Order: sequence, then structure tokens, then C-alpha cells
Amino acid sequence: MNTSFHAVMKKKSDKELISLVFVNSKDYQKEAVEAAQLELKTRNVSLVRKEEIITDAIEEAEFYEKKAELKLSLGWKILCFFLPGFITILIIIIDFSQGYDKRSMQAMTWTAWGVTFYFSLGFIGFLLDLNW
Repeated sequence: MNTSFHAVMKKKSDKELISLVFVNSKDYQKEAVEAAQLELKTRNVSLVRKEEIITDAIEEAEFYEKKAELKLSLGWKILCFFLPGFITILIIIIDFSQGYDKRSMQAMTWTAWGVTFYFSLGFIGFLLDLNW
């Protein structure tokens, strides 16, 4: 077994280990999961405690999944479209950093459409200003 995984797992809390083994094991390498299982056996964590932590971890994972799937409201879409710039870029960065993945991507899309709209208006204005 990889000793670096074993050293890392020794530093993790019971909650982190149980979450790693029973909830999020697909996100980790096989050796890391095995090291976490071994550390849990070493700590002799009770079955009741494991069940409580698993339930909490599942609820937390569901919360973050729902948060990541929230959509951008119509008002924010309008703001991003008609006022693309620093504020909308800031909204995108803040939303993404807080786990609102879909909402930040939609804000980015609407901001890009807004920028395209204003460039198109500028180009049309330029063409109309030419003396043909």
C-alpha cells in the first residue's frame, strides 16, 4: 500500500474518511480508498457513528449538486445582456467560486451575447456612417 496515502489518511477526521470511503469513493484512486478503509479499521469507529456521518455526507452532496444546477434568473440574464462588463464578470467569478456552476456558465453566455450585441451595433453604426 502506498505510504503517502496512509500518512494523508491519518490526518483526516473520521467524517472525512467515512465520506471518502462510503460516499465519494469514485472520486479517489483505489489506493487512497484502501488507505482510508484501513485507517477507519485502525480507529475502530462505531457503526452508529458511521451511519450518522454517511447520512450527513449524502445530504451535503445532494445540497451541492442542487446548488450547482441552479439556473440564472431572468433579471440577471437581462442585466448580463444589457450591461456586460466588470459587474457581470464579478458575478460570474463569485457564483463559480461558490459552486453555482450552471448559473455562472449561463451568466457568462448572456454576457458574451451582450458583448456581441454591442459590437454588432457599433459595426452597423460604422457601416451607416460610411459615405457610399
